[in-house]
Amino acid sequence: MLALTRRKGESIIIGDNIEVIILSVQGDLVKIGVDAPRSVPVNRKEIYAQILDQNRRAAERPVSVKDISNLFKIMQQKEAEQKEVEKREQETLDKLEKEQQEREKQAKDKEDKTE
Repeated sequence: MLALTRRKGESIIIGDNIEVIILSVQGDLVKIGVDAPRSVPVNRKEIYAQILDQNRRAAERPVSVKDISNLFKIMQQKEAEQKEVEKREQETLDKLEKEQQEREKQAKDKEDKTE
């Protein structure tokens, strides 16, 4: 184990893309921040232990064809919902872009009239 001493505001780097920052120190409590890619799970140790325990119990549970079928249906629903969200987002972006173009056209027309 590597033991380091850091003060408030100082940090350590793990690998190329994880930074652990000391945010505050109050008595024997140390508040830290972890800047890591979303693909890197960051958990408190006690939470990580719970996750491992839940995963172990889930792996021990027999899975039926009905369970898999239900899971597949849920995944299809989520995918359809995500596509709908993306469609609405694109429609909103298109609308905003059209409005911006219209404002720019109006500003240019107004500028041309004043010349």
